[in-house]
Amino acid sequence: MCELAADRGLMVDMHCDESDDPWYSFGSHDMLEVAHMGLHVAQMTGTGQIRQMFDAGTVNGAKALGLKDYGLERGCRANLVIPHAKDVHEALRLKPARLVCDPWEKDHRQHGAGGQPG
Repeated sequence: MCELAADRGLMVDMHCDESDDPWYSFGSHDMLEVAHMGLHVAQMTGTGQIRQMFDAGTVNGAKALGLKDYGLERGCRANLVIPHAKDVHEALRLKPARLVCDPWEKDHRQHGAGGQPG
């Protein structure tokens, strides 16, 4: 899916809008979970494909939404989700606990596996 789109110069993004939805009650707004499922549904489990799927839920999603000041450069908004993982592959494979840092929140939140507050 993502490779085919990249070959054609297209960008693929992923999103989730299913939390508390009466038609689909399994959602959690957890992009690692969405990307994990996408890897399997699209059969994209190769090393490069895993990175593409991760980007589909992060960088490409921000581009599709037209977010300004997105990234890790000086001047960008400082809200981060930091997974307890050594790389993208481990973050998607394990869906580990993560630290959510949002400047609009009073406190940083620690989330357990699956993105749930813990």
